[in-house]
Amino acid sequence: MQVLQACHTEEPVWHAAAAFGAIHRTYRDHGPEGVTSAISLGEHHDKAYRQYHKAVISLHSQLRSGDSKSMHVALIACVLLVCFDLISNRYKAALLHLRSGLGILDYSKESRKSLNGNKDVVDLEQRFGNYSIDDDLQEPFSLLEVQAIFFGIRRSRHQDWPQASLEKADPLPVNGFKNIEEARRSLEYIVECISSFVVKVDEKIKDAPFIEPVETLIEEQRLLKLRLQAWYLTAEGLLTDYPRSTDVNVTSLHVQYWADWILLSTSLDKGREVMFDNHIKDFRRIVELIEVCMRLNRLPTFSINYSLIPALYYTAMKCRDPSIRRQAINLLHSQHWREGMWESSTGAFKSAWLMAEEERGLSHVECAADIPEQSRIHQSMLVPRQGEKPVVVYRRRRHESDGKWITFNAGSREEFVSGNREREVDVAHWKL
Repeated sequence: MQVLQACHTEEPVWHAAAAFGAIHRTYRDHGPEGVTSAISLGEHHDKAYRQYHKAVISLHSQLRSGDSKSMHVALIACVLLVCFDLISNRYKAALLHLRSGLGILDYSKESRKSLNGNKDVVDLEQRFGNYSIDDDLQEPFSLLEVQAIFFGIRRSRHQDWPQASLEKADPLPVNGFKNIEEARRSLEYIVECISSFVVKVDEKIKDAPFIEPVETLIEEQRLLKLRLQAWYLTAEGLLTDYPRSTDVNVTSLHVQYWADWILLSTSLDKGREVMFDNHIKDFRRIVELIEVCMRLNRLPTFSINYSLIPALYYTAMKCRDPSIRRQAINLLHSQHWREGMWESSTGAFKSAWLMAEEERGLSHVECAADIPEQSRIHQSMLVPRQGEKPVVVYRRRRHESDGKWITFNAGSREEFVSGNREREVDVAHWKL
């Protein structure tokens, strides 16, 4: 059952699709501030939220019917509701609906094979029958799950990654990939392994900055780098057959490869930001590829696929070369568009603030080396405040002294513009 077909026959999907279409129009016309505005921006804006609530109510009602068709309808509706939540900046709701969809996928026929004897699985099997999820419906959840690793969702199956997963991975084709889609699916699996590895490294060394990484982490990093390089060699012939500047999909693969190569190569550097200066050429390659692609193509306002926005944001955060960094921020700011959990204007605001904070007090910044380690910020995020707009929180390691994390609060967007910055904040805010 496809989305368009389900829109005509299934009430939850119809309401969810109508809600997303209406909120997408608001985003297109008014940007990210418009979708969160308390002021009505027209009938389509009000309709979006009415249809959203109807979709949720209808979905709960249909799930109680307890047949295999309801599971399929629920997954389609979950994808649409996640898209609505993302484009309206409701991250908590998006993660909640994503968890629900991933839970259903875990109980599909393929997942149940490894969960025999689990009472919950038996109960669902009796309720939904011998049900299997088709690949077209699994793909959006796979794309969102990789992104969600950096937004707080890390499922139990990621605990043994990446080494165990690489051993089970399909071998790369000897004669190269047949098409762009095959190359993309292969890279996405490697990226999921890399993302899980980076999170695992952060958890192991977050409170021990001066302890050298254990041998197992070094070996896992080596295996991942070999796999990523092997993918690029396998895909190189296919990618060179396409004019990369005029094909968004090809540009996305190139950009994702280089961004993840930098991420993986620096993952064991224990928060020393100066190590990113070794990848200036890679950052420049990322920005140049995206700049040409955006000049020659009209990018979609919304897509579940991700690559360009995260790569530009990553470059603006980690590349201290002033020219490359400003070019990345300008590209993020040039238009409103969203890739899954990544939004361009939010990324532009966060990275512009971070750049200004790192360069504060420096007489001149002509190259990356002009920004000392103690001025460099390791990580930043938006933290919600009850009843108020979220604030930007950032942290860095005190490498010049004890190596521990220090956390700061940048304030809201309005506070940033007015120059009213709160300084030291409770580290507990970081965990929200």
